[in-house]
Amino acid sequence: MKNQAGARWIPAFGLMALMAWPGAHAEDGVSPQQLLIGQSITLQGGKNDYGTAVLDGVETYLSLVNKQGGVAGRKVVVKVLDDDNKSAQAEANARQLITQDKVFLVFGSIEGGPSTAVMKATTELKVPFFGPMAGSPTLRMPHQPLVFPVRAEHKEEFRALLQHAKSLGMQRVAFLRSDSETGQQHLDNVRLLSQPLGLEVVADLAFKSDIDDAGIDALVKQLGTSRAQVVFNHGGIGIYEKLIRKAESRNLSLQFYGGHYEIGGTKLLLRTSEGELLNIVTILLGTSVGASMRADTFLKLDTLGILILGFLAFSIGTAAGVLFGKVMARFSKEPLNPLIGAAGVSAVPMAARVVQKVGQEANPQNHLLMHAMGPNVAGVIGSAVAAGVLISLLRP
Repeated sequence: MKNQAGARWIPAFGLMALMAWPGAHAEDGVSPQQLLIGQSITLQGGKNDYGTAVLDGVETYLSLVNKQGGVAGRKVVVKVLDDDNKSAQAEANARQLITQDKVFLVFGSIEGGPSTAVMKATTELKVPFFGPMAGSPTLRMPHQPLVFPVRAEHKEEFRALLQHAKSLGMQRVAFLRSDSETGQQHLDNVRLLSQPLGLEVVADLAFKSDIDDAGIDALVKQLGTSRAQVVFNHGGIGIYEKLIRKAESRNLSLQFYGGHYEIGGTKLLLRTSEGELLNIVTILLGTSVGASMRADTFLKLDTLGILILGFLAFSIGTAAGVLFGKVMARFSKEPLNPLIGAAGVSAVPMAARVVQKVGQEANPQNHLLMHAMGPNVAGVIGSAVAAGVLISLLRP
C-alpha cells in the first residue's frame, strides 16, 4: 500500500510539469509518444529492500497509467540508475540522466545523502527534481524552487517523538546520528525542539560509516554514563540495531524509538513467525488434537458425514457470499468487489487471505485483505449465533 500511494501522483506531476515548464528544457525527454523521466534510487544491486519495494510500486502503477493512455497521451518511461546509497554516485547518475539521457525531470530518490546530491545536480542544470522521499532539511531550507519533496521533514518527525517521550515523563534524550554536516543539522534541530519541551539532550551519539564493534561499545558506554532515558536515531539502522542489542546485554534501562526506518529485528521476527514458529505451532496443535482422538470414537461413518457437511457448508457459504456480493455491487453507489463476499465464512483469517490472493492474481492493484476481514469476522459471529439457535432448538 505504501508503494502504491507513493506512486499515485505520477500522472499528476507529469502533466503539471509538462504544462508548467515550457523553458529551455521543454524539448528534453518529451516527444509526441513518450515522457521520459529519470530516477536515481538506492537499490544496492537488489539488496536494499526499501528501494526495491519503492521501485516495484512505481513500475506497477506506471504500467497501469500507461495502459490507461499515459499522461496527456504520452507513455511515461522511467530511466532508473542505482546510486548504491552513495552521494557521489547519485550526483553522477543525475548528471548522466540530464545531460546524456535528456530526461524531462528527475524523480524520487529515497535516501537523504543521495537525494541532496541529486538536488545539487538538478539545481545547477535547472531541471525539476520531483518527489524526493527523504526528510533532509537541505531539501527545504533554503527554499529550492525546482525541488518538490513529498515527505515531512525529519524535524517534524523528531518533534513527534520528543512530544511522545515528554508525555511519558522522560526528560533525558540521546540521539544517534551520522558524523556529518547533515547529521549535525539534525542534532541542532533535536536540541532546538527539546528546549521548549523541557527536555535535555544528554548524549550525542555520532558515528562514522566505518564504525566497528569497539565504536559501538563506546557509544553504549556513553549511553550508560549519560543516564539517558530515551534514545532515537536518524539513519544508521544496522548500527542502531547493534546499539540496542549491546545496551540490552548490559541491562541499560532505556526506551528505544525508531526514528528512521524499521529495526532489522522486525524482519527476523516476521520471518520466524511466518516460518519456523508457524510450523512448530501447527505440529503442536496437530499432535495435541491427534492424541485426543480415540479410534473407537473417531473412525466412524458419522465422522465422514461431519466432514462432508462441513465441506458443503463452506462451499455453499463461499458461493452464496460471492453471489450476494454481486447483488450488492449492482446496487451500491460506491465501487465494490464482489469477491469479498467469499470471506463471509467462519475461517479467520484464511478466508480473507484467500480473497486477497485470488484478487491480486486477477489484478495486482487489488488490495482486499482488510475489506475482506469485515465479512470474515461477521461470519464467525453469525456462525456462533446460528449454532446457539440450533442447539436450543434441537436439544432434547
